[in-house]
Amino acid sequence: MRRAASTLLMAAVGGGAWVGLAGAPPPVRAVVPITTVDAADSGRVVRVPRGGQLAVRLPAHSASGYRCWLRDATEPLLTVLAAPGRDGLVQDWRFAAVAAGEGQLAFECGQELATSPRRPVVFHVLIR
Repeated sequence: MRRAASTLLMAAVGGGAWVGLAGAPPPVRAVVPITTVDAADSGRVVRVPRGGQLAVRLPAHSASGYRCWLRDATEPLLTVLAAPGRDGLVQDWRFAAVAAGEGQLAFECGQELATSPRRPVVFHVLIR
């Protein structure tokens, strides 16, 4: 059975390269290293390669108002790629390591309307 002309058919070409119908190679997707940390890693040194990403998973509880706030993102070493929404049991933050250096990535965690002190969560970030 023949497929529609829009279907990409791949054919082996000399040297093992693959090309599409128009002769263009398929897109190459770069692999970005991702380093993942959570609140248990607070106080530790986190090594992230330059050009890599840092994923931070922090506790949250939307019903009780418990969440974490970003206080220091060590700009210009890290840039925020994704900030979490306000629902769920985990906040997932994603940062890009854009420059070499070292600094702190600091959060404060607690209930939104509580008068008690918030718990600091701090990562010592080293980007090479």
